[in-house]
Formats: sequence, C-alpha cells, structure tokens
Amino acid sequence: VILVYTARKIRLLMCEAFKVGFINAVYMPFGFMELRWWDIADTDCAAEDVIKQSLGFIAASVNFWRSDPDTLLSCSQGMTARNFRDEWNARQGAEDGDMAMRAEGYAPDLKATTTADAVCMYAMMLHKLLVDDGVPLTDLTQRTASGYERAIGALSHTDFEGVQGRVKF
Repeated sequence: VILVYTARKIRLLMCEAFKVGFINAVYMPFGFMELRWWDIADTDCAAEDVIKQSLGFIAASVNFWRSDPDTLLSCSQGMTARNFRDEWNARQGAEDGDMAMRAEGYAPDLKATTTADAVCMYAMMLHKLLVDDGVPLTDLTQRTASGYERAIGALSHTDFEGVQGRVKF
C-alpha cells in the first residue's frame, strides 16, 4: 500500500484497515513524519493496534543533516553544513537536537534543512535562467509555456551540495 499522506491520515487508514481485518500489508509511506509517528493515540483504535499495522512498513524519507558536515555548501561563499547547523541552532537559542517549544510560541522544525536546500535549488535555477542564459524576467513572470519549460529544464539539471546532502535530479 503506497501512501502519500500526513502521518495522522496514515494512522487513520491503518486503524480502519485493522478494524476490517486487513492485515499483513506492507505500507510504504512517503513524506515527513515525526519520530514514532505510528505511536500517537489520535484514532479510535488502540495505539497498539496501529503499531501492529505499521510493523514492516517501508519508509522513503530524507536525511535532515548530511553525514559529512564539513562539506562546503554550494549556495554559500564559505559556509559548511556544520556551520549552517550551528547557526540554525544559535538562532533558535537551542542546543543541537532541542526541538522544545520556544517562549515566542514556536518549536524549531527540522524541515528547515529541506527548506534551505529548496531555496538554494530555486536560487540556482533563477541564476542559470536570468544570469547565465539571459532569459528575460518577463518570460518567467508572464507564466508562459516557454518560461515554464525553461524553468523545468534548469531544475532537471540540479546538482549541488546542500544541508541535507548532495541534491541531484
């Protein structure tokens, strides 16, 4: 069973599957799910029942932090992945791994790494189109078919060192 849902919807689906006796399925969820996503009691099934349903699932996800932290990031003049992580933690007023709610009313989110890499990817695409290839900005802002094709073409050549690791399409 391939799933592209939020963790809560996956738990709801697993609960319903349990109720009708649909067992021994291999679930393959995609996306970002909190740690121990299967162990949150927010369905009308017992948490143990959802846990039973989730046994043997195969997950496709991402690394939030690259395994070689001293690699220079492509979208920086001199920042390594370790520097980015240290700076990110400092701006949260946190030690590494501290995801607790802040006095300001927010909790840090590791999706900041995917966001940073996405911003880098878009910046590189725009640089290629506008600076390297000389595409007029109006070709992109007018949402033309040719502008779209150029943007997709540039994105298809993505290959850079990001916060999460090598980002390549």
